[in-house]
Amino acid sequence: MVNIVFRIIKFVVIYSLAAFYGFFVSIFLVGKLCQLRSGFFKKREGTQVPACLQDPSLGDHHYVTTKSGHKFHYVAKGDTEKPLMLCMHGFPEFWFGWRSQLKEFCDDYRVVAIDMRGYGDSYRPEGISNYMPYLLVQDIEEIVEALGYSSCVLLAHDWGGALAWHVAHRFPEIVDKLIIMNAPHPKLFMKHLQSNLKQFFKSWYFIFNALPYLPEMLFSYNDCAILDKVFVGGAVSHNLSAFIGDGMYL
Repeated sequence: MVNIVFRIIKFVVIYSLAAFYGFFVSIFLVGKLCQLRSGFFKKREGTQVPACLQDPSLGDHHYVTTKSGHKFHYVAKGDTEKPLMLCMHGFPEFWFGWRSQLKEFCDDYRVVAIDMRGYGDSYRPEGISNYMPYLLVQDIEEIVEALGYSSCVLLAHDWGGALAWHVAHRFPEIVDKLIIMNAPHPKLFMKHLQSNLKQFFKSWYFIFNALPYLPEMLFSYNDCAILDKVFVGGAVSHNLSAFIGDGMYL
């Protein structure tokens, strides 16, 4: 009974905050709708893959199917006899974020940059229940096995880094070394989130993304213009904050 009450309170708090942040994002989107009018809904149909994604110097494109039957796209560079270095990207990224590491470490490792579940040309199921953390962690364990390895150097960033902590905890036998960038240990992060108001407000988008439809509208309006802005110069989080407005912390 206590557990049920706690879950109800947690649900109410999270979605109340999500609605609060959603209100400000809605104002931003209405302003853009008035400014862009029909351009707000602009969407180009992709006709060809950008040349940078087909650069052979970055590695070869492959697919692997896990024992759960899910198909994942990845780019690999380096001898298959070398130890595996598996790269987990952040949000909203994909394998291309590891282009420099594919070149840098391929002499010593078989470097594999995957498109994680829901990204790029990998397995993209519908429904929030298909993106529970334990499923995303299980994907990594199965990908290592499907690639023909028993363990790897796990290199991870951002959301991929948050998941990599769980991979190391749940499947320690498959992680030879753990290298994480921009993703503190989950327990330390939650402790800091609860005790530091500034960090709490900077993490607004965690809660905002729990809303239906509105996050998709934010990222897709005007032919996904927001993605062009957040990935040009400086940190993604800094640019997203500046793009939406100084009135919202990120």
